[in-house]
Amino acid sequence: MILQTLSELYAARWPWLGLALGLGLAACSGAEVSDDPGRGQVPPLLWTTHHTVLKVRPATGEGKPVKTAWPAGEKPLRPLWTAPFGGWLAVQFDSAVQVRALAEPAVLAVKVCTPGPLGDNLYAGNGNLLYLTPDATGAPLAVTAHVVVQDQPYGPGVSYAQQYKSMQLSALIDRARLCRRPPPPRHAGTDSDPFIGQLAGEVDIEDFPKDARLVDIPGGVTLTLLDRPGGQAQWQRAASPHGFDAVRVAQAQHAGQSWDQVAIGGGPYLLGWIPSRPVVVPAEGGLGVGGILGALGGDANIPWRLQEQHLAAMPLHKLKAQTVVQQYGVPVALFKREGLARLGNTQNGWQWVVAAVDGDVVVQGWVAPSQIGELYKSP
Repeated sequence: MILQTLSELYAARWPWLGLALGLGLAACSGAEVSDDPGRGQVPPLLWTTHHTVLKVRPATGEGKPVKTAWPAGEKPLRPLWTAPFGGWLAVQFDSAVQVRALAEPAVLAVKVCTPGPLGDNLYAGNGNLLYLTPDATGAPLAVTAHVVVQDQPYGPGVSYAQQYKSMQLSALIDRARLCRRPPPPRHAGTDSDPFIGQLAGEVDIEDFPKDARLVDIPGGVTLTLLDRPGGQAQWQRAASPHGFDAVRVAQAQHAGQSWDQVAIGGGPYLLGWIPSRPVVVPAEGGLGVGGILGALGGDANIPWRLQEQHLAAMPLHKLKAQTVVQQYGVPVALFKREGLARLGNTQNGWQWVVAAVDGDVVVQGWVAPSQIGELYKSP
C-alpha cells in the first residue's frame, strides 16, 4: 500500500518516476543502472522474442502476473538494473510507445553483431538471437541457440513438425560479439534490398560476413554434414526435388581433398563439413513491402497486431499523442505519437484499451476518456 501510494504521488508530477520508484523498491535498494557488459548480470542490450510479454508485477501469493505489453519479436529492450530480482528483470522498451515493466529472463535474448562459429557445430549469424540461460551471468555468456533445420522437403500432407527439426544447442559467447545498439535494418523491401524475409529453415546470406558464399545442393542430393573433414556424420538433410542452398564459412584440405565447412538452417545455424562444391550467386528479386500488403490485403494504416481476429470486433478509435496508459494507478506507457486503440469496457471513468502506434509494441491498460479520439475510418 505504501509502495502504491508513493508511486501515485510521484507519477502525478513525473509520470515515469512513479514506476521507476516502484520497480526500484521492489528490486533492492542497492540496484544501479549500468551499460557496462562486464559489470552486471545481463548484457547491455536485450531483445524480445515472440514469447515476450511485459508485465507490471510477477506472480505472487496475492495474485497472478499482470500483463502490460506485447512487443513484436526481435525488438530491443534496455535493462534498467544489472541484477534480476525475484527472477525478473526491469526493462524499458523505446519506440513510438515507451514502456517500463518487468520481463522473465527466460524469454529474452541477446543479438549477435559479430558473426562467427560458436564451438564446433554452431554458427551465430549477423543479427541472430541467442536466448539467455539461468546462469547467463559470466564472461563469456552462457546462451541457448534455437536452430531450425528443414529435415524433409515440403510435400502434400507433410506437416510443419515433419518438415522441420528444431534443436536447442548450448554455447558460450564473448560479450564483445553482442549488439550494444540495434544493428542496421535488413530485408528492407527496397530496390537495393528487395528481400523481406526467408523461408523457415533456409539460410540467409545477410547473416554472414561478406566473404561467405552460397553453395548449391542440387535437387535429388542428400546433404550429409560431418563433424570434421573426412570425419563422422552428425546430421543428414533429405534430398529436395528442387535443391537448396548452404553457406560456406571455411575451407580446408584433408587427404588430398578440398572440404567446405557449411552452415544450414534458419539462423542460428548448424555447422558441418562436406566435400567442396561450386559456389553460386544468390538470385535477384523478391517481393517488396507494397507487394506483400497488396497480396495479403488489409488496411496498411492499422498496426497489424490490432487486426488480429480476437480484437477485430472491438471498436477502433484514434488515440491522442501524449496519452498515458496506466495499470493499478501506475503509468506503464506513454504514446509519443498519435496511435490507434481498440476499446474495451469503461469503469470508474476510465477506458480500457488495447493500443499501438505501429508494429513494434501493443499495450493494454486504462486511459482517460478525454484521450480517445474519433472513430477510425479506412481511407
